[in-house]
Amino acid sequence: MQIITLLTILVTCVLASPVSTPAKPFDTTIGEGKRNYNCLTILRPTVAASPLITGKDLGLRISGKNTTSCAELSKHLWKDTKYRVELFNNPRIAYVSSGAQIIAEQRLTLDSSFINGTQLILVGGSTGYYLPWVEDDSKWYLSVSTVLADQPQFPSVFATNGPFRIQRS
Repeated sequence: MQIITLLTILVTCVLASPVSTPAKPFDTTIGEGKRNYNCLTILRPTVAASPLITGKDLGLRISGKNTTSCAELSKHLWKDTKYRVELFNNPRIAYVSSGAQIIAEQRLTLDSSFINGTQLILVGGSTGYYLPWVEDDSKWYLSVSTVLADQPQFPSVFATNGPFRIQRS
């Protein structure tokens, strides 16, 4: 009788104890809002080339994805298309009435009119923004999305890559 009672208590404790699950990695294929499509590819920098070093050119290069679902949108990516380039630290996705929203420990716009193939210095240089200190410098994600101010109803396309570690020079 005592053995059955002890087993019952043990099973109850095991089943009632919280089970820790590993943190879900950030899904880089989900964009903000309802009309963002993952139709860009970040060619450089690659995660394998991490860390990103402050004071250096990111070497950012992007291209349109050559898939059936992206073909129509990719036709509108001209040579002079402007892109917003952002860094997110420790991001997660929250769903609100206007679609997905990226919530991050820190969010930083590096450039809101980047043209593919031009130089983009990480911290300092011509951009002059401030890179905040964060709890974990190894969880930065780089996001690039189209800026179509003259066509607000046109869907935007984006790509997100990471995680990167940022090395301060």
